Amino acid sequence: MDKQEQARLRNIKYREKKKNDEIYKLKNRIRRSRNYKKEYAKKIQEQFNLEDGYHSRNSMLKKVRQIKNNLPENAVKKQQILKELTKDIPAKKEIRVLKNESEVNKTIRDFYLREDVSVILPGKKDTIAVKDRNGHKTIERKRVLVDSKSNLFKSFKKEYPDIKVGQTKFSSLNPPSVLSFLKMPEYSCLCKYHENFKKLFICAKPFLKDSTIGSYEHFVERAVCSVDNFDCMMSICKGCCNFKVTNEFLFPRRIRLTYFQWELIDGQYKEIKHNHTSKEFMEKIKENLFEFKKHFYSAKIQSQKITSDIRTFNTNTVNLIFDFSENFSIQNQNEIQAAYYQRSQVTIFTAVAYFNSYDEEENEKKRSISYAIISDTKNHDKYTACTFIDFLIDSVMNEQDNIHLVNLWSDGAPSHFKSRFSVSNMIRLESKYSTKLRWNFSATSHGKTQADGVGGTIKNMVDRRIKAQNLVISTPFAFFQAAQQICENISIHYISNSFILEQKALLDEFWTNLKNIRDIRQFHCFEVFSHDMISSFHTSLKNNQKLNKMK
Repeated sequence: MDKQEQARLRNIKYREKKKNDEIYKLKNRIRRSRNYKKEYAKKIQEQFNLEDGYHSRNSMLKKVRQIKNNLPENAVKKQQILKELTKDIPAKKEIRVLKNESEVNKTIRDFYLREDVSVILPGKKDTIAVKDRNGHKTIERKRVLVDSKSNLFKSFKKEYPDIKVGQTKFSSLNPPSVLSFLKMPEYSCLCKYHENFKKLFICAKPFLKDSTIGSYEHFVERAVCSVDNFDCMMSICKGCCNFKVTNEFLFPRRIRLTYFQWELIDGQYKEIKHNHTSKEFMEKIKENLFEFKKHFYSAKIQSQKITSDIRTFNTNTVNLIFDFSENFSIQNQNEIQAAYYQRSQVTIFTAVAYFNSYDEEENEKKRSISYAIISDTKNHDKYTACTFIDFLIDSVMNEQDNIHLVNLWSDGAPSHFKSRFSVSNMIRLESKYSTKLRWNFSATSHGKTQADGVGGTIKNMVDRRIKAQNLVISTPFAFFQAAQQICENISIHYISNSFILEQKALLDEFWTNLKNIRDIRQFHCFEVFSHDMISSFHTSLKNNQKLNKMK
């Protein structure tokens, strides 16, 4: 076959294809037109509510014309007849609207903002502009969900079984400042215990006998009688202490499993690769499950407790949440190269206080105050923390009268918070302010709170002013003056390093001959029992009390 013949056949094939395409387009246009007419007719029928009446508009109009012809021409008589005829016509069926729909929506939105559902991002750039109904923009802190919306929906239905809502409605009520868990930045501090057990479960999931177990949380629920029972989670319950991990899996013979674990190597945490037999792997899961149940219980209870304490507390109680924010590095918009290696650091200690107050009409109202302490100290140690906490308690006591209990909330960092020194300092503070103190600690790596957002907001606002070349900062005190002027809604104070050194001498004298608190990491709530004794509890529910003599 010559080239001309090949070209001729190719052109014929092309014309046939083009013709078929035009036929397809024509058929598609006819189909869309037919569907549009059907939708239009359906809409007309819905407008006239013809479910139990006429099935077409034309038949109804025909009957209307017949009735009109039989009516008298006199307008008064016509009106009397129509009025009499419409007496027995039932009223239009009203669409059922849930009376508590707004309450349900508020409950779902509040659920998204809970600390155990989403974590607040502390970075100075972690902000988002949100528009309200009137089109006004407000700057809010970004939050990231800790799990997928499908899993969170299951948790919501389990916690609120009486609320009838679908997953689509639940997802649509997600606040714009709360981002998907896929947006979790790499620098976020995840929990070592959760991550290690999660990696083990993902590796073993294909070999589960029960395919309905979809997550490691469900596996923990399978291993105990109740995840809310203290004895079960501490492995002292007689009902579930004999749980055998090997009965839940079915491994092929001579299989080896590969997984990763976060481990401390030469003073640094690294992701280490492991390759074990099924028997060795089962021992690893059994060992991790024993420790993970304790951590899982304390993390869940402490997260629920801080949420409930903020929402429900009496007039004589104050909830004070605090933490160190990441230091602010002083830099200017246009700086020389040598200044890059000589930047000063600003220490920022943030807090949020929640308490009840009364307005002019004697109505009870919950309110909050955000605090920030700026300092030129470089040390985030026990002396700095105790000095700042002392100042915050003094500020809160001056804000409202008749305070009987100050609930302290923080993470469990041993260098400045969770140590025998900081905990025993409550004895001195109770005596100083004549009020009861209770110090609650979040579980390890679960300490993201509202206080982190305060530090991020201050750094973001000051950094914006610097980038606009409207501000030059060279010292921590200059940063304090600028932040105090820019952030009007935050109570900002300055404490110098020299004042902290003065307090250090007093604290060292108080801590003379101080005894250890054995297994302090296991306890997450502390109270003053007497002038030389501290009560420690496993969680803020005050279970498993232990008395510790400090001197």
